[in-house]
Amino acid sequence: MIETNLTERLVFWLLFLIALGTAGWRYASFFRLLKKGRGGLPATQLLTRFKGLILYVAAQWSCLKNTSRNDLAGAGHFFIFWGTLVLAVTFILHLFIGDGLGMGGAVRNTQFSRVMLWLSEVSGILLLISILAAVFRRAILKPKRLGPNLDTGVFLAVACGIFLLLLCYFSGEALRIKLGIADFRTPLAGFLADGLSGSSLSTQTLSMLLRIVWWAQYLILLAFIVYAPNSHHKHPFFSPINIFFRSFSPIGRIEPVDFSKEERFGAAKTEDLTRGQLMYGFACAHCGRCQDSCPAHLSGKPLSPKQVILDTNTTLLRSPSGEQSLPADVETLLSCTTCGACVDVCPVFNRPLDYVTAMRRNLVYEGIFDNGHRSVLRRVARDFNPWGVKWTFRGRNIDAEQAGEGEKYDCIYWLGCAAAFDDRARQIANATMAVLKASGLRYAVLGTKEKCCGDFPRRIGDEGLFQHLAFENIETLSKLTFDFILTHCPHCLNTLSNEYRDFGSAFRVRHHSEVIAELLEQGRVRLQEPRPAEDIIYHDPCYLGRYRGIYEEPRKVLAEVFGRLLEFPRHHAKTFCCGAGGGHMWKEQESGSRISVMRLREALDLGPKIVATSCPFCLLMFEEALQIEGKGHLIKVRDIAEVVQQFLRYP
Repeated sequence: MIETNLTERLVFWLLFLIALGTAGWRYASFFRLLKKGRGGLPATQLLTRFKGLILYVAAQWSCLKNTSRNDLAGAGHFFIFWGTLVLAVTFILHLFIGDGLGMGGAVRNTQFSRVMLWLSEVSGILLLISILAAVFRRAILKPKRLGPNLDTGVFLAVACGIFLLLLCYFSGEALRIKLGIADFRTPLAGFLADGLSGSSLSTQTLSMLLRIVWWAQYLILLAFIVYAPNSHHKHPFFSPINIFFRSFSPIGRIEPVDFSKEERFGAAKTEDLTRGQLMYGFACAHCGRCQDSCPAHLSGKPLSPKQVILDTNTTLLRSPSGEQSLPADVETLLSCTTCGACVDVCPVFNRPLDYVTAMRRNLVYEGIFDNGHRSVLRRVARDFNPWGVKWTFRGRNIDAEQAGEGEKYDCIYWLGCAAAFDDRARQIANATMAVLKASGLRYAVLGTKEKCCGDFPRRIGDEGLFQHLAFENIETLSKLTFDFILTHCPHCLNTLSNEYRDFGSAFRVRHHSEVIAELLEQGRVRLQEPRPAEDIIYHDPCYLGRYRGIYEEPRKVLAEVFGRLLEFPRHHAKTFCCGAGGGHMWKEQESGSRISVMRLREALDLGPKIVATSCPFCLLMFEEALQIEGKGHLIKVRDIAEVVQQFLRYP
């Protein structure tokens, strides 16, 4: 402790109130801006939300789960977070309560104080090491994901401030020990105090030095209090709030538009976004994990999920009224494949994808389309499929029973547009039906009654066309009797099971990988012996994995046939998009590399004979990439149903 007189204490608390008032006013202005957004913040599932604070804030799991041998930033953030938190408690206890109120002796004589001194020393050392590692990473390595607006100078200034704060803290504890006014000795402070033993400094000089470092650390703390809300370091304040009020909706879920009440749809201005969405910019840690996982960005397209959030936040800050137009560059927004990688990796649960889909809706409302999207939407509106084939030809080459009212089916096989109109994708349907026949399940198809599920029109932003398709399909399915809907298309799976529920649907929908895995396990489908010895690699479709959490069932199916699988460098939740989602299948290529080619090259580097997947669009994109690269003689692309069909053992 140090002896402080009344004047010093008045100055102490006056400076604190000025710093706190300045920071508080700034934070209050942020909350006023958040009120410009639509709706309120969710207050359901409170227990789950508090558990989230423990897991993702206290335990820092959001950061640790992304830590790898090549990326230790998450582990560094863990030590920075806890080092800062422990030191903050120590400063509140000793500096503000103890010295600020003249109770230093009483406070430091408690057992809790001694525990905090020891913890502060350990956490301070770890904090120092972590900050040094962060300086090396940002100033020397400069990872691309921290760009494009990485301000190394500002970060170095903040790092220097932290170093000075720790220097003052450890020096102050050492001086206390040297002056004999500390009744508890920690290892590092004791070591530094012993180093002063050989000095010729008088007790008066040491006391003056203690007072100097005491005021220095206090002023540095006040500077940080004022600085934080005026920088991106406000995220430690907003990210716990953002995590607590996070959305529990499935990745990519789009709120329906009530056309009977809303005159327009989509997000044109900041006030068109929800309050939760507006908070993303304040909670963003600028870590760039979303950008580093974005296939559009990595393939050289203009989209950066991080920059979309930051630009929106900048617009909000510059327009307190909420009426300024959002930064909606058309090519940037249409570059998104809606793969959901940005949502999956964000440590503070931001959902950049929600921004993109909301602003895409506004583009449609304003009549702004990509030429490819404009054409395909017309074809769907006219013939209920993106291929533009007359709707009466739907499923004409599919040999299956047509579903009829009054009949009872184990499942309705939802073909999807690809299998109904594309010759290559039709082979997936034929293989799936072969497996169903072998299992004895009774199934039927809808034939011309089936219409496009509306996945990509909705992702493009045409909510009106989507709802028209949804209501007609729900009406058709509601007239039939069945246990579940089966589909081999993850996009249809997500739309039928998740999005149709907003319009009164309650159908049970299953992916063919789930059903085939179950049939193999139950012995209702058997395979020939011996099994092939070819190397096979499995590609996780985004809409099956991230959107539905189905990763192991396709692997179980393939393991039954081949015994072992190769894995892409990026697999399971870290899978890399094929490039078809979000309407990209129908979009004109304008910039950057082809995402499908990038993914194919990952497979070619591992040398498998077969690339297996469980999505017709992934399959078509891989085959297109093989043609572009001229590698069709080296590798085959197969759906998992085709793999099983090849080795079916019939009764």
